[in-house]
Amino acid sequence: ALKMSPNESDLAGKIGQALVSTHDFGQAIMYYEEAVKKQPGKSALALSLAELYMKLGKSGDTVRTLTTLQETLGSSDTVESLMVRSKAQLLTAQLHK
Repeated sequence: ALKMSPNESDLAGKIGQALVSTHDFGQAIMYYEEAVKKQPGKSALALSLAELYMKLGKSGDTVRTLTTLQETLGSSDTVESLMVRSKAQLLTAQLHK
């Protein structure tokens, strides 16, 4: 299904979630990274990747992903970007506990 619709962000997110729920974290990371590269404007995918890195204790990758996400959002002030920005800041705060 993803090959037929490679730019479908909802499907990309669901596949990533499925991989995480089956504890296939390596595949989930590879999948999320590829999806984020293809769809840099889809901040939910980048946020999911950052959350996964954090769960796995990969703080350097978490910071890198969150920094890239913040740069991608720029100065956008849409409701979605503000929500993503606040979630990203919460993750950053959790890293520094």
